Amino acid sequence: MNRQRIAIVGGGGAGLAAAWLLQHDHDVTLFEQEARLGGHAQTVDVASDGGVVHAETGFKYFLDGSHETLLALMKLLGLRPLRRRSSLTIVDRVHDRRLVLPPRTPGQLAHVLRHLPLVLALRKMMASAGGVVERRDWSRTLADQAAALKLPERFTRELLVPLCASSWGTTVEQMATFPAYSVMKNLWKGAAGFHELPGGVSSYVRALAAATAVRVELDRPVRRIETDGGVRVDGQPFDQVVVATPAWVAADLLPALPVAAVLRSFRWFDTRIFIHGDPSFMPAARRDWSVINHLFQREALAMTEWSGHLERRPVFRSWVPAGTREPASVHARRDFRHLVVTPQQADLQRRLEEHQGQSGVWLAGMYVTDVDDHESALLSALRVATALAPRSPTLQRLRAATPPGTPG
Repeated sequence: MNRQRIAIVGGGGAGLAAAWLLQHDHDVTLFEQEARLGGHAQTVDVASDGGVVHAETGFKYFLDGSHETLLALMKLLGLRPLRRRSSLTIVDRVHDRRLVLPPRTPGQLAHVLRHLPLVLALRKMMASAGGVVERRDWSRTLADQAAALKLPERFTRELLVPLCASSWGTTVEQMATFPAYSVMKNLWKGAAGFHELPGGVSSYVRALAAATAVRVELDRPVRRIETDGGVRVDGQPFDQVVVATPAWVAADLLPALPVAAVLRSFRWFDTRIFIHGDPSFMPAARRDWSVINHLFQREALAMTEWSGHLERRPVFRSWVPAGTREPASVHARRDFRHLVVTPQQADLQRRLEEHQGQSGVWLAGMYVTDVDDHESALLSALRVATALAPRSPTLQRLRAATPPGTPG
């Protein structure tokens, strides 16, 4: 393939990965509207009790079996993700229920035994995740999957859906539409532990950026993409453009193209993440604090990660729904739109695939490929690179480092 001029719009995970994959075969210019690269991948360093806690405003957890391409890329970049143990606390003020999993004290064990049918149902649901992921069935919701396992409807209503809704920072009504495949792939094997990076995910962004030798224009929002008589990005001519933005942003940039109608079919919800030092968002007793803590209340659901759990420092990350109480001692806040994954996701992705490359326009992002996580963003970039630079040395290295059978 002849060397081409390629514009990439968006310097988040998908756009930056696309630039890394295409850099040796084409002349690439990356446009990013913010003054930094990484998109939602951003670490906030919080000084606490004489030390520093690395807290995340975007993605943090990645798992064996769900994020194999991401793990392979990190190792290629010389990064060494560390495996951490997971723990979970659920405080349900609606049903006067407290669960610490795994239990660490006799009192916590007594609470688990008191609600053992619900705990066993949750364990059975999670044990089914491998089969759900393997089937890639987008049509079945969480309630459908629980019913197929003959789990009590009370478990689905009181524990399963609220637990997943607070994990995504949304409502139970919205979560009820999410396919079981999408949710369970994100949570698959999470109970057994997860990986995280020393220094936070910003170290991944910095390493990927350092390995990417392309022209980068930061603090440079793109206003217009034209495709009549060639591709032009705000008037600048290119041979191809990779639009690595959320679907709703891409639709606004490509209003005249048929793909815009597909892009507008994706939905989202507004959510907020706070990095803070307010312990009132944690279980009342410190002995009940876990890595992940869920609070169920009639007025709202919330999830709080104990970002400082390794250092035993009071630094937290909370998903807080709009209109509900905000934490005190806020170190950082991020408002963003989160993709709503529906049973129509696979069909929308097939329709997007039909438009890829038309008029010199390519789409990348977590909504383009598979489920709503950073692995999907990376896979979407890999697919674009396969079409535009099939002999790319970075593409070949990444494929060689990824375990056989990994999707993408």
